[in-house]
Amino acid sequence: MQQVIKLASNENSLGASPKAIEAISNILNELNRYPDANAVELKKTIASCLDLKTD
Repeated sequence: MQQVIKLASNENSLGASPKAIEAISNILNELNRYPDANAVELKKTIASCLDLKTD
């Protein structure tokens, strides 16, 4: 009999990545707030990497 691994619903048979666990651990005190709807930090980071303005 073969083992069936469900991969729907964004599941991972290997478990969470150690980097993901570390990232989540670093923001546990902020999980009670909604994320920035304008993604300001993300836009800054992408713009910086691509040498573009954030707008």
